[in-house]
Amino acid sequence: MTSFINDEVFFDTNVLVYLFDADFPDKRKKARALFHRSRNDQLSFWDALIVQAAIEGHASTLYSEDMQHGQMFNSLRVVNPFS
Repeated sequence: MTSFINDEVFFDTNVLVYLFDADFPDKRKKARALFHRSRNDQLSFWDALIVQAAIEGHASTLYSEDMQHGQMFNSLRVVNPFS
């Protein structure tokens, strides 16, 4: 799975606000999908963001050295180019 690196990061808390903001249903839906992906697939927030963006962009393959080679997320397959 993903290893977590102890780095300082900045997080725009508006993403958290959109989890509950009914005035922006599209942003709410995307924020919830992102957090569900992170929790359900045991991914870091940042890896979940990459996976969710790839799925929404209809990608079939995600090249990454940070995730398990051959791992599947819906129809998205992770390929580690260094394995």
